Amino acid sequence: MAVQCECGFSNADGAYFCESCGQPLTEDSALHVAVRACKVCGAPNMPAADKCAQCGAALPIVIFREKSEAKRGAKSRNRSAKLIVTEDNSIYELSAEKEIIIGRTDTQSQSYPDLDLTLHHGDDGGVSRIHARVWRESGEYYIEDQRSTNNTYVNNQRLEPFHPTALRNGDIIRLGKVELIFEYIEPAAP
Repeated sequence: MAVQCECGFSNADGAYFCESCGQPLTEDSALHVAVRACKVCGAPNMPAADKCAQCGAALPIVIFREKSEAKRGAKSRNRSAKLIVTEDNSIYELSAEKEIIIGRTDTQSQSYPDLDLTLHHGDDGGVSRIHARVWRESGEYYIEDQRSTNNTYVNNQRLEPFHPTALRNGDIIRLGKVELIFEYIEPAAP
């Protein structure tokens, strides 16, 4: 039996994520971690996997979703701001309602950033535990370095700590040695 997504797409039985829009289809979709869902069999896979552990098919890009975003349905699909890790094309969607802290997890210091770059070589790439924050204000997205050890750069320009910088579509953000691309497409007017 097919699994129907809120967007109207009919997915294969057992799918965890919609093949069309990427929305989680069940509460078991591992909503708090970046996962690679197989488009062929729908099985969840580890973030670093290139092929599905169940059927061997090539895996799509990583999509990060928060549980609260998935429950918002259509509203979350209209969002169009994201950060893309250039190393492996992992996609992290940004919330228009809340700021996110970017960094790397460190259990000893109890540091758990909203966007954890540990899996993207954040530790050896010079990403601080609390490296930068991103938020939306008055329709614009901003980034601010949080006095990181190895600095934050936007289009090769070093940011001064705690000085907000507006982000534009296509901006290249570098946190230490880890590079991200900011993508933002203004929603169409109603």
